Amino acid sequence: MTFLSIGDLAQTFQTRRETATLTADLQRLTQEVASGRRNDLRSEITGDFGSLAAIESSLARITSFSRIAGESVVELDTAQAALGRIEADGQRVASALLLSQTASQPNAVDAAAREAGDAFASAIATLNTTVGGRSLFAGVATDGPALLPAEQILTDLETAVAGATTATDLRDAVFAWFAPGGGFETGAYVGSATEQAPRRISPEAQIDPLPRANDPAIAGVLSGAALAALVDRGALIGQPEERLAAAGFAGERLLSATPDFIGLRANLGVEQETLARTQQALVAEQGAFEIARADLISADPFTAASELEATRSQLETLYLLTSRLSQLSLTSFLR
Repeated sequence: MTFLSIGDLAQTFQTRRETATLTADLQRLTQEVASGRRNDLRSEITGDFGSLAAIESSLARITSFSRIAGESVVELDTAQAALGRIEADGQRVASALLLSQTASQPNAVDAAAREAGDAFASAIATLNTTVGGRSLFAGVATDGPALLPAEQILTDLETAVAGATTATDLRDAVFAWFAPGGGFETGAYVGSATEQAPRRISPEAQIDPLPRANDPAIAGVLSGAALAALVDRGALIGQPEERLAAAGFAGERLLSATPDFIGLRANLGVEQETLARTQQALVAEQGAFEIARADLISADPFTAASELEATRSQLETLYLLTSRLSQLSLTSFLR
């Protein structure tokens, strides 16, 4: 009978090679179990990284769209809330001004006009709202306010209507000042005449720019409040009947400007709905791509754990055999 054997040196080299192989496998499997990712992607996907690159590119694109959409949500919600406050204040002031026409108290007009002045100042401050340091209603000039301060606007307006001696003259002068091309657009509005570009939030959808503070729908509401504010500041002083008529004109203006203003808010609502629907689609698409990526790069946790335990057991067995073999000697064999 022929016996095959290997020498002690060869045995040592073979043991070292097996130990190194098992140790490397143990480290690889430990990393896969801890990270949940395959350690050797090249062998797992046979060197074809095209699919993985396409998935990563799609996820990067979705992340970019999601970031733009998230910023747009904040701006649209803030703009909608701002216009909502202006509309609510305008409706309240309009009611007060029109009720003053039939009130028996002589100071009813003064109280309503004072309320209109406060609403005008609040509207100007609201239209100068910023989000993240960006002015919302100033067009592309996002680094500055959309309008001059309310006090300065009313002062300029007083100068422009100084010659008005009747309620009708005052009304016509104020409304002309707030009309397109008037003093409001050329002086009080300090934003840009260029609106912002639409924002693309997906390959199929985009968000239209926010309205500027000089939009005719906004100017219409402001003109009504400003007319009443001038009464509060002393316009037509000493002419109670004319002051009463001017307050009535202001209330009517606020009411007549409401439909266009509501239309402006409705347009924002449509953009908000588009944005919400697109965000849901982006989340779903991102989830699908993440699942596809996981199928390519993720290690099966049960398989990896089983292989890890088997490799650990083999390594312990090898260490045990090596320890036993190292204790062999001729003396021990002859005993």
